[in-house]
Amino acid sequence: MKIVNSMEEERTVVRELAEKVKRSTAFHARADDADKLSKTLDAFATAYGTSSQPTVSPGLAHRVKEQLERCFREDRKLWNPEQQNTLELLGAKEGLTLAHLSRVITDATNRFWFHQCARLERRRSVIVFSEPLFFFSRTLRAYLRFLSVNHDGAVKDNEAQLIKMAKRELTVNLRATGMDGDAAKEVVSALDLVPVHHYVGAGDSYGASMIRRWFRVNKLTPPSRREGSRIVDVDRGVLNCIVLASRRTNPELMYFMGKVPQLSYELTEKGIHTAKGELEDKFGEHGMTLAYAVVTNWVFDDSDTAYTIIAANHTRAVGRIAKFLVSDEIDKLSHKLLKDQRIPSKMQLAFEVPLDVNEQRAIMPRPLGDPIIYD
Repeated sequence: MKIVNSMEEERTVVRELAEKVKRSTAFHARADDADKLSKTLDAFATAYGTSSQPTVSPGLAHRVKEQLERCFREDRKLWNPEQQNTLELLGAKEGLTLAHLSRVITDATNRFWFHQCARLERRRSVIVFSEPLFFFSRTLRAYLRFLSVNHDGAVKDNEAQLIKMAKRELTVNLRATGMDGDAAKEVVSALDLVPVHHYVGAGDSYGASMIRRWFRVNKLTPPSRREGSRIVDVDRGVLNCIVLASRRTNPELMYFMGKVPQLSYELTEKGIHTAKGELEDKFGEHGMTLAYAVVTNWVFDDSDTAYTIIAANHTRAVGRIAKFLVSDEIDKLSHKLLKDQRIPSKMQLAFEVPLDVNEQRAIMPRPLGDPIIYD
């Protein structure tokens, strides 16, 4: 993180920001006197750090002040993730000052997605997900899903091993119901199972759509959708990733946990791990009724790539969290998404997500405590 620590450096930053602002359409939007505004901003930038300020009418200074605030709020090309500076005009006599971007980026959605948005000009962004593994029974003409049997990527080369795993899992489950071992094996053999990937989980798909929509509404190029198994090692240093991990074996989640071990929150097979112990997902008559989720924002220092990860053991929980992160509901956390007035580059949040077989009675996620900041 670059720190501005001398007046000469400050003056350089102010002049550079002023030049960028003058090229921004957001600065001149709805302004009939764009040339006058640019010259006024130039005069204040030149006077920065000196004992004198240009003679400017209070009315013109007020218009420059308003346009500066609007410009840094809307034009994400001006967002420097390292310095996080904004130009603020205090008044006709007081002149310009360097301030924190968080003074104009006040809503939680832009604060949460800041590091993704600030890097859109530098590198490509993708939304990554994994397709769940199913087994098609040609005998039953039905698909079977085993939560403990997963595989990412092409199944052709691993077909025999995957079928063996599925048969073992199903045999154990049938025997647990009281069925004779030989009878269970006979039933399983007759199913004629074939491993397949044939759809994206509903929550993952919904979450990706909600996130892409938020980018479009904010006049940004939305991240492209990309199946997790198609991310290779060479991509990870050049892609900003938004990871929808509806199971612990998601490749990008496993990659992240390998690079950043021992975090305060971690997805497990039964729920999430916290510093205070395990929080296990809850099940009822119709399946999971409460899922715990971990949301992680992380910028890797060695590559300057941003990862945003939504991880839970239920695809609909992932979708609901994604909706929360792009809705006004997250504004309740707005003041907590800062550290020393800066938007942190490394943080985690934990949630509990009530689930219902009837999606019409869906309840929004509930945060578990304040964000944990690692900066």
